[in-house]
Amino acid sequence: MSRYEPTILLIEDDLGDIELAGELLKENLPRLKLSSVRSGSEAINYLKSNEPPDLILLDLNLPGINGRRLLVEIKGEQSLACIPVIVLSTSVSERDIRDSYMSGANCYIRKPMGLEGYRKVARLIADFWFGLAELPTG
Repeated sequence: MSRYEPTILLIEDDLGDIELAGELLKENLPRLKLSSVRSGSEAINYLKSNEPPDLILLDLNLPGINGRRLLVEIKGEQSLACIPVIVLSTSVSERDIRDSYMSGANCYIRKPMGLEGYRKVARLIADFWFGLAELPTG
């Protein structure tokens, strides 16, 4: 992997999804620094008060400030706009997919069903974003 200690911010309101995603991502990125928040407002506070992560995983359906609005805010903020954002959602709506890309999402992944599906997604995220892709630093 190209990064010694990759950082990911997981913005997800479901505790089970947070735990599963964290465990599976760390299988593929043992030195991963994973942070998670459970709402859009927590995400804004995190991004304002911490070093920017290398990658953001964003659920669309969040309490309060939803993921759609949060994506627009992240991509509209000059200091955050270059952080790749992967939308990870259960929505299969063509409108949600299109709107996510129009708002600056770098990728849209439908949340998988079952452990093996999650394992595959975690491996592919690790391989592509931290093995193949060049990410901005600082």
